[in-house]
Amino acid sequence: MRFRELLQKLRARAGEKNRTCYLCRGEVFAGETFCKDCRGRLPYAVDFCLRCGRRTKERGFCAECRARLPLPDKERSAFVYDGEVRRLIYAFKNGDAGMAEGLAREMLPVLEREFAAADLLTFVPMTERARRKRGYNQSERLARALSALCGIPVEEIFAKTRETGEQKSLSRAEREKNLHGAFHLQKRAVCRGKKILLVDDVMTTGSTADELARLLRGAHAEKVWLLTLAATPCPSPRPLDKGTDDTAEIDSEPMTNDE
Repeated sequence: MRFRELLQKLRARAGEKNRTCYLCRGEVFAGETFCKDCRGRLPYAVDFCLRCGRRTKERGFCAECRARLPLPDKERSAFVYDGEVRRLIYAFKNGDAGMAEGLAREMLPVLEREFAAADLLTFVPMTERARRKRGYNQSERLARALSALCGIPVEEIFAKTRETGEQKSLSRAEREKNLHGAFHLQKRAVCRGKKILLVDDVMTTGSTADELARLLRGAHAEKVWLLTLAATPCPSPRPLDKGTDDTAEIDSEPMTNDE
């Protein structure tokens, strides 16, 4: 606990130096990542599904989670993947690795609110070829920046053994087949009995998180959670037929895919 309190003081002191807004490059103070005007335009993750954390107009669980739960026990994001956030993440993934600290500060309140009990952080891996091409793994940069801010240790638990390509256009079954065997759990022993927070930059289909959560559960992790910088919104629910009421369905217990 004392170590985390010391980190809080160091964070406050580091934030005293002048910075520039990540969007407009205007001057900001006190360790702010964005100026007031730019912050007002950001699509923060509110009105979200209680399981996958994506923005939805539905109460409780979204339609996708009611049909089939994601494997992580809880998923949350700082932002919706839209507007200025798309531009930020594009820059972060394409050469501006120094943005990791400021972006991690935007994720930190979500971590402290939802995942303060985590024992360790880990991150979505890249193949060695892809990491060399980009020069860094953006998810690892976020995880290590978060670890420096909150004091929770980070472990490189996974390795990615082959490229998997785009997932968005594939069906769920095709995504599962595409990802199966693409990741290797290289630190199995550290997972047993631990609450593990998986960090990534963007959640789109959620299939990668599902595959990594499956491996962590196989290594007897107590809890598996996901925190991303941003997530795509939930697909819009199908309109109801006239005269139907889905309140009971929304409040009912979602089906699980763990069996």
